[in-house]
Amino acid sequence: MGHILDSQRYGFHLVEQAIDRRALIVTMRSRKAWCAQVPGLATYDRLHACSNPRNPSISPRSLPAAFPEIERILRA
Repeated sequence: MGHILDSQRYGFHLVEQAIDRRALIVTMRSRKAWCAQVPGLATYDRLHACSNPRNPSISPRSLPAAFPEIERILRA
């Protein structure tokens, strides 16, 4: 990854905070890039990735393991 912008650093910081609080994390695209920038993300057990990064969507088909929890969170 080339030059990292302050806004990107802030996004990485937010993900680190989400890991600290054991939040569900979904990557829509660029999972490898996120994992390279956020220590611990690659081995985080609550990280889920869309099945098709070229057409990412939050649906039962694209996130079968995480979708029930995502739906529960959104309904709360």
